Amino acid sequence: AGGTTAPATSAGTLALGLAETLGALTLAYAIDPDAVVSLDVCPTLTAMDSMVFPYSGPDRIPLVTAAMQILADYYGRPGGCHGGKTDACQAGTQAGMEKALSILFPILAGATGVGTLGHLENALTFSYQQLVIDDAIAGYIRRMLSGFAVNEDTLAFDVIRDVGIGGNYLTHPHTASHYRQEFFLSDLVERLPWASWEAQPVRGMEAKAVAKAQRLIAEERPHPLDAAQEREVDAIVAAAQRELA
Repeated sequence: AGGTTAPATSAGTLALGLAETLGALTLAYAIDPDAVVSLDVCPTLTAMDSMVFPYSGPDRIPLVTAAMQILADYYGRPGGCHGGKTDACQAGTQAGMEKALSILFPILAGATGVGTLGHLENALTFSYQQLVIDDAIAGYIRRMLSGFAVNEDTLAFDVIRDVGIGGNYLTHPHTASHYRQEFFLSDLVERLPWASWEAQPVRGMEAKAVAKAQRLIAEERPHPLDAAQEREVDAIVAAAQRELA
């Protein structure tokens, strides 16, 4: 962390973090050429008012973004990062702002994905409510970055000609066949005028996320493995334990 275990500058923090990671990588291969190790760096700048290791913020996000770009472009190593982070202790404006930006910028710089969603309080607290919100944030960003196709079907010249000037596309079959791919659909994001918003039994993303999390937890889920598969997994684990012992 810059200012405590690394220089107070972003460049110095990143340089030291990469050097330490490469040093550990070199040591691992020196001991075992077949070692399974990874090149990774998780830099930040120390919060001088609290001495904590911030997981998000406008000073850390450029560090993580630069690390992703260096690893991908210079070392040719694709990988993900600790995105979707927040130092807020509860779901709200700060958490939403920090999580969205800490996902978006590393992805734009080449990160293949982000991890540890659902966390609050510098990744010390896990929240089902926040996990539901993070899913919406990730979906929002995924839609932003997916762009849109340009071809004969999507340009829809025949549809425009069919509907004509002053016509309505709402009931046209072309709309029904495309809106799910084109429009971002969410049961959390609100797009209502005040009167309709106020009439809802559950209002606001935070409250809706709590209700959705409770519903998902209460729903019965099919067991991922049958009894035979569970026995096989147990046998593999037992064999590995005997070998390691």
